[in-house]
Amino acid sequence: MAPKKKGPFYFLMRELQNERRERNLPCTLDAVREEAGERWRSLTEEEKAYYESMANDHKERERGSLDKKFTSDGRSIASVLKEEDEKVRQRRDMIDSIHRYVDDIGSVDDIKKFPFYILSTNILCEANGIYYPLEIGLIEYSIEQGFIRAYHRFIDPGPIPLGFASAAKDHSENTHGIPITGFEEGTTDYRAVVRDLMAYLRLSLDDPALPPLFCMVDHMPQADGCLRWLERQARCELDFPIWDILPLLRKLRNVVGEEISHAEAENILNSALFDYELKSLCPYHLDIDNKNCALGECRRLGYKMSNALLHAYRIERCIDYQHLPPRYDPSLTFEVSQMNLRPSRAGTSRRPVGGSGDPGSYSRSGYAGASPLPRESRRVRVVPNAQPGPSMAGAAAAVDSLVDEFPTLGDSMLGRKPPGYFSYSSSTQSYTESDTASVTSECSVSSGAKPKMGAAAAPSPARRSVASSLAAQFS
Repeated sequence: MAPKKKGPFYFLMRELQNERRERNLPCTLDAVREEAGERWRSLTEEEKAYYESMANDHKERERGSLDKKFTSDGRSIASVLKEEDEKVRQRRDMIDSIHRYVDDIGSVDDIKKFPFYILSTNILCEANGIYYPLEIGLIEYSIEQGFIRAYHRFIDPGPIPLGFASAAKDHSENTHGIPITGFEEGTTDYRAVVRDLMAYLRLSLDDPALPPLFCMVDHMPQADGCLRWLERQARCELDFPIWDILPLLRKLRNVVGEEISHAEAENILNSALFDYELKSLCPYHLDIDNKNCALGECRRLGYKMSNALLHAYRIERCIDYQHLPPRYDPSLTFEVSQMNLRPSRAGTSRRPVGGSGDPGSYSRSGYAGASPLPRESRRVRVVPNAQPGPSMAGAAAAVDSLVDEFPTLGDSMLGRKPPGYFSYSSSTQSYTESDTASVTSECSVSSGAKPKMGAAAAPSPARRSVASSLAAQFS
């Protein structure tokens, strides 16, 4: 267990401990804790600030000693702790900003009509801290109307960074399915991408008041990196705040008095409830049957928000494909019979095509998988006059040993079979009761067990024939 941090109250206890030591009184920390608590409650803010400064000085001295200790990757422990503290502070500031943003909207009716913007991106790769965008999706969403408008663009980021072609190819195959080179729908007019984005938001290129864009917390670095890349390529400023959508959902529920926990909000936003809703996808991803679409991700987040907010905000009219997809859509002329993470459709479709125009350049290997081998049908063939094997003798031994040990049990309890149970066919040799007893005796003796009293002492002709045949095989 890690040691507890030394706060202001600890230094007050140390001061009382020194006073008790001078008067020869019990001076352990447990002995002074109650008195220190009473004195702490009676202190003014100025007096508490004195002990807080002592705690801060102690913390700085400890951190100074950690500058000389390093992690396995060569970073000082002090710098690692500083980075973690900075992340915690930024997270706290972001949540406070989201709360103020919602509070500034106004009443509950104003919040229902207020537009929020949900962002998602797909990238070529991440190289040396730079995110190369391939697709940008953005929707305008309100609680009252649901999905309102969408902005969607494919981007051609140019040549693949040196050494990242394999990583980009694997990422494309495993996620979004967008070709990494030669994609005809990707644009290289980055200035036009930014201009269309600002026109969609009804803002000018130099507008200082930019609305926040919401996305999932694990998507925030990628979304911010894509905007920074566009900012450099288009030579303009895109200082959009990128905020986590989870605190927004919790705040919106809290406004109407139906607060949910962090875990409940995570379950709502991470659910796969709408992952296979086809009409949320862009035409390209719909054609290749891939749910990892930037526009589709935005719209699915809108569905999840509606699913958690419509009842809380008493929205009586649910608009199909704006708030939620309908339970039944007659325009979809198929039936879902199996959930498949990577579905495929029969017929022609636009598959990812490489720069050379070869659709096979995106396969992971140069050969096609062979069809599975046919099953070999196996049947038991009965050989006439075959001698019984050890397993038969063991079965006979087990049955007769039960009879000898438990003579009072009936045939049904012992699992006794009718005569001829061990005979395979009319051509095979059948056993008599005396033969079975002799085999039982032989098995018991060979295994080191004491022979049964009722077993025949002399070997039977069947046993002699078995022994002679075995001797002939191994001689």
